[in-house]
Order: sequence, then C-alpha cells, then structure tokens
Amino acid sequence: MKSAHLQFLIRSVQIAVMLVLGYFLLRSIDWLSFQGHIINLRWSFAIISVFTLIFYHAINIARWKYLTQHPTIGYTTFARYYGSGLFSNNFLPTGMGGDVLRVILLRTQMPLSQAAISVTIDRVIGLLGLSLLLVAGIVMGLPAGIEVLISRISTVRYIELFLGLCGLLSIVTIVAWIWLPAFQTKVKQIFQQYVESNQRTLAQVLILLAVGYCYSALALAVLVVAYWYAFLALGIITTPGAAVWLLLIVSLSLLIPVTINGLGIQESLFVLILGYYGIMATPALALALLIRVLQIICSLLGGALFLITVKTRAKEKLHETTYQ
Repeated sequence: MKSAHLQFLIRSVQIAVMLVLGYFLLRSIDWLSFQGHIINLRWSFAIISVFTLIFYHAINIARWKYLTQHPTIGYTTFARYYGSGLFSNNFLPTGMGGDVLRVILLRTQMPLSQAAISVTIDRVIGLLGLSLLLVAGIVMGLPAGIEVLISRISTVRYIELFLGLCGLLSIVTIVAWIWLPAFQTKVKQIFQQYVESNQRTLAQVLILLAVGYCYSALALAVLVVAYWYAFLALGIITTPGAAVWLLLIVSLSLLIPVTINGLGIQESLFVLILGYYGIMATPALALALLIRVLQIICSLLGGALFLITVKTRAKEKLHETTYQ
C-alpha cells in the first residue's frame, strides 16, 4: 500500500513539473514564427532524420545481440524485444520500464538471471558510450556562452576541463566502491555472472565489452547525424558541436526521471543549450518537438514489433496447450 502511495506521489510530482515547464516554454515562444518554422519544414531532411534514427536503433539491437552471445536467438527476435521495450517506455501506462519488459521477454529464451544480466550489460555499455560525446564536444568546443563564462572565471583549457571531469567521475566511482559495499558487491556479481554465462575467460569478456563499446560509439555517431538532419529540416544554422552537446546533456538528463519520459525537461534543455549558440527559443522549441515526433515514430514502429511479439507468444501458448 505504501509503495502504491509513493508511486502516486512521484507520478504527481512528475506531472506537476512537466506542466510548470510546459507553461513557461509556451510563454517563451513567438507563435507566428513557430508556425512559419513548421510550414517551411524541409520534409526531405526530416525523412532522412527518421531513417537515420531507425538505423541508430538497428545498431543498438545488434549490440544487444552481440553482448548476449546467444547464437540460437536471431536478430529478428532481439528486434521484436527491443521494439517492445521502446514502445513500453513511451506508450504503455503500466509504469513498466522498457528494460524490464526486455528481460521478461528474453527470459523465454534463456534463464531469468542471464536475461537480466544481458539487458543490464547492454544498458551500461550504452551509457558508457556517452563518454565519447564528451570527448567530441570538448574537441569541437564548448557552447559560445559557456566558453565566455569559463574564460572569465579562469583560464581552464579544454584538456584540463576534460581531465577534471574524468577525475571527478573517477572520484565518485571510487568513493561509491569503497563506502557502498552493496554497490561493489552488485558490480562484481553482475560482471562475474556475465563472465560465467558466456563461458569465456576474463580477457575474452573484456574484448567482448570493448567491441560492444565500439557498437555504442557507432550508434551515437549515427544519432548525432539524425539530430543534424533535424537541424537542417528546420533551417537552423549552427555548428556540429551544438548537436553533440545537445545530445549528451539531454541523454544524461533522461537518467533522472524528473518528468514522465523527459517531457518538458528535454524541450527546456533544447531551448537552454541552443540559446548558448545564439538560437532563439522559438526555433529551439520547434527542433525539440520535431525530435520528439521522430522518437514517437520510432516508438510506434516498436509498437508494431510489440504486437508481433504478443501474437507470436499467443500462438506458442496455443500450440503448447493443444499438444498437452
């Protein structure tokens, strides 16, 4: 009962934050200009962005399949399970996360522990890939407004900033490792189970994870391209670094469920970050909504895969009942 009340409270706070952010966003835009951006949308670039986004998900599916190392499960099956998870994150009112649904579906093909480890490792490798966006963003340069702010505060160079961020991340990880035994035990347990489930040596597993990291790098590069074509679709002129920083910060913000599916947070960050590149709130919000629509299209495609999965499982159960 307490759990239900807590869940209701969290959901209420998420909705409240989403509504407040939505109110201020809607007040900040010029509706006539916004209408002009939508009318003059370059559909060819928008379509390219859609297909690029689909390719990004296809790479993620391939990474998950590779990291699972289960030769009897085909790419199509992983695609159906991945699409089901994607659809669950955006549309199903069950509160069940997409990763949880992926585990539930994958457990029909392997033991529950192995399915959970497979999805966990895939998620971790995907998140670690964001470190490449940080490197790329620093190489391309900080947003102009932030760069000026840093130059006024101190003479920090990009390499020093990068090392400082890496150092901070390392310190947080080390402190968590030392002072949180549960964290240390959990990490060791997941890694050990992953090594055992793949029946490989430690060196072979490290190579396996390194290749998975390369999959993440490729997927993120494709995702940056998808963002870039969304920029072009709205005629927004800026630097590629804007797409990199935008993707990095928005991706990190989604790790904390402040609102439902990042609604309001993602759009606010678009306006804030692109403001540092001299882009007004109206085109920035138009871009955020375009990206949101593209994500919904991919989720609907995942919904089609979800329906196929449900239909397939229903046939399998019917077949089992018939022969019993």
